[in-house]
Amino acid sequence: PRPGPGGVPVKFDYVIRETFANLRRNITLTIAAIVTVAVSLSLFGSTILLGQGVDNVSARWHDGIELIAFLKSDITDEQRNAIEALLDESPEVRDFDYVDLEESREEALRIFERNELMYQKIESGGTRVPDSYRVQPRTSDVDLMTVIGQQLASEPGVLSVTDVSDSVKTVTGVSNFARRAMLVVGIGLLVAALLLILNAIRMAMFARRRE
Repeated sequence: PRPGPGGVPVKFDYVIRETFANLRRNITLTIAAIVTVAVSLSLFGSTILLGQGVDNVSARWHDGIELIAFLKSDITDEQRNAIEALLDESPEVRDFDYVDLEESREEALRIFERNELMYQKIESGGTRVPDSYRVQPRTSDVDLMTVIGQQLASEPGVLSVTDVSDSVKTVTGVSNFARRAMLVVGIGLLVAALLLILNAIRMAMFARRRE
C-alpha cells in the first residue's frame, strides 16, 4: 500500500475490487452510461469524418469557381491559345485561371491523402492528373454554366468539363446541416452520459456512506 491523502495507506487491490463491485451493483446504470458515451463519441467522430469528406469533395470549388476544363495530355500550343481566346472573348466569363500539372498533382494529393491506393498511384506517377482552366462565370445561372461548358467541351484540346451543379450544392448543404445536427446530438448525449456517471458515483457513495 502507498500513503494516500493525509497519510492514509491506499490498497490498489481494494480500490479495484470495490470498483467492480460497485459496477455490478449498478449494472443497469453502468450499461446506460457506457452506451451513451459510445453513441456520443461515435456521433462526434462521424461529424469529423463527414466534415473531412465534404471538404475533400468541395476542395476544388472555391473563390467563385464554377467550371473546370481539364486538358488533354497531347494538347498543342495552338489549341491552348484557342481556349484562352475563347475565355477572354466570352462575355459570360468573369475570370479564369490556369492550373498546371504540378499544381493539379499537389491538389489531387491533398484530396486523396486518406485514400491510400489513389494517393500512391498519384505520387508514383501511375495516374496522370490533367492540368486545367478554372472558370468563374459572371453569374451562377445553371443554364449559363451549361452553355460555357458546351463551348469548352467542343474545343479540340479539352478532355472534359466539370461544373458545380445544383446537385453538388445540395449535397454540400445537406452535409453541412447533418454535421451541425450530429454535433448537437453528440454534445447532448455526452452531457447525458456525464450526468449518468455522476449519478452512479453519487449512488455508490450513498450506498457506502457508513464507510
